[in-house]
Amino acid sequence: MRALRLILLAACLLVAWPGCSQSQRSPDEGILWTGFESELPTLIRLANEFSARTGKRIRVVKVPFQRLRDKYLIAAPAGQGPDLLIGPQDWVGILKTAGLLEPLPGEALPHSEEFLPVTIEALTFQGQLYAIPLVAQCVALIRNPQLIPQSPANLEEMTRLASDLPAQPGRYGIYWELKDLYFTWPIFAAHGAYLFGTRDGQLNPEDLGLDNSGAQQAGEFLRRLTAEGLVPSDATTDLARSLYLERRAAMTVNGPWFLKDLRQAGVPYVIEPVPGLGETPAPCLVTVEGVMLNNRAVARQTSLDFLKFLATPEAQVQIALASGRPPANRLALEQAGRDARVGPDLLAFARVVEAGIPMPNHPAVSAVWEDMKQTVELITKGEVQPSVQLPLTRQRIQKRIRQMME
Repeated sequence: MRALRLILLAACLLVAWPGCSQSQRSPDEGILWTGFESELPTLIRLANEFSARTGKRIRVVKVPFQRLRDKYLIAAPAGQGPDLLIGPQDWVGILKTAGLLEPLPGEALPHSEEFLPVTIEALTFQGQLYAIPLVAQCVALIRNPQLIPQSPANLEEMTRLASDLPAQPGRYGIYWELKDLYFTWPIFAAHGAYLFGTRDGQLNPEDLGLDNSGAQQAGEFLRRLTAEGLVPSDATTDLARSLYLERRAAMTVNGPWFLKDLRQAGVPYVIEPVPGLGETPAPCLVTVEGVMLNNRAVARQTSLDFLKFLATPEAQVQIALASGRPPANRLALEQAGRDARVGPDLLAFARVVEAGIPMPNHPAVSAVWEDMKQTVELITKGEVQPSVQLPLTRQRIQKRIRQMME
């Protein structure tokens, strides 16, 4: 991939740069980089607990999330990277392709059957596990039961319930950002679209299901939402958040990061899957935060011991409660689910997560988002027909993927 090669070239230059040689560290002192915010104090506390138990040290370093992946891509080849990195699963393919991750040995996760299968799948690339799953997230339908008491059984009923809400200026039965594919993907998946197909059990970036008949039907459904005035074509996630908190949107599509605001505002809410065409809910895209191992780790055994420690239910409960996102470990989910403050929400989102599909971790997925965002926006504005525009978009994405893979 061209962009990746440029980053690695910069890293190679760093290797030869004065002062960039690998610092001498004890194999009993590991370094972990993370972009965690609310979870950071808990992670530091867990690192201190690990140190007290084992005599080995893990130093947690906060790096702004927006810079974390690229900083690692440059630092790791130069021997200046951390031993461990926390990041989402769509980093795995990129970092593995760059030769900067070590597949995890069985000792790091001896009881993988204790984890939600979707979290293991999300962090597995080319048949090997590359990270310990920590927390998972996805979008769900958030419904105000005071405004719409009935749970919609399918997409048609969702639109009917939204339409039946008494019309008032600035009030919506349902409102969310349609052009953001991550938020809208359940609609596409419900109709039979898919991101990547598979070949020999592996993701196949040459097989894109973004313009099949199901994808075109999904586009027509989204266009209908705007044509009938249910959701404006220029809806944004920020405005959706404000409207729901002000009780001017009865339903929205959002994730667990929204729940803190809901609790503080005291607005009623129910968390449920985005409905599908029939009785089966629409699958969301699941993203998983995991801890990855640098294949140039100085403190490799210390890092493996800490990975095993983070995989325990006790550690995962603490991270989940700090994060507000479901833990990957089932035993941790049972324990965290009993928490009076966030437990019911963790369990509700976990049910949606388990019915979802992992966000593809192949590097080629980065070519999908922007083109599809522009296409969905044109469709919902009524400027193009899904049957015409989606095939053009698929061809453009495939061309970009081929260029990336050269």
